Amino acid sequence: MKSVSKYYLFCQLTGWGMVISFGLLISFCVAGQVLITAGVGLLVSHLLRSVIIRYGWLGLPVKAALPRLVKGVILACIAAAIVRRAIFTGMGYTHLSWFILADVAEYFIVLAPWGMMYYLYNYAGKVHRENVKKKELELRVMEMKKRSEESGVDVQVIIDSLRQIKLSIGEDPVRCRAEITEFSKLLRNGYLNAH
Repeated sequence: MKSVSKYYLFCQLTGWGMVISFGLLISFCVAGQVLITAGVGLLVSHLLRSVIIRYGWLGLPVKAALPRLVKGVILACIAAAIVRRAIFTGMGYTHLSWFILADVAEYFIVLAPWGMMYYLYNYAGKVHRENVKKKELELRVMEMKKRSEESGVDVQVIIDSLRQIKLSIGEDPVRCRAEITEFSKLLRNGYLNAH
């Protein structure tokens, strides 16, 4: 499971702190209800994060991840509403006559944007890391081409040799060993000629 970062904790606590602040501004006399609502929401959103990570939704493209994310958020909202309703009933809040659908809608207003932001933040990070790796690979190829031009060894010969070795590994290990020896001689000769 992915470890909890300080940034994730900060965002969770800040977001649910804002929910508490907003709830208290609307009705200070139900501070206990607001704290329970936020506490249940924090717990459920963290569990939703665990599901997202466990089932690999962060690695999926947006088109494939979006339906899963919507279903996950809806199920999380239903779970949060049921838990909150059970806590309120156990605490003797009899004046709460809302339907559970209203509780689900209330959690959906908070958890839907949270789920989308969490997914998009991680997806953008993944795309950025892939772009960095691609640029590093391009730089290595350019550097290899430059060195090969200086040393007189053709990069295409090296790439073809590597492909041939890859194909030979499963078919004929003895032949593969000979090809690796030839390849290393080729590299050494090219390196010695360059220096």
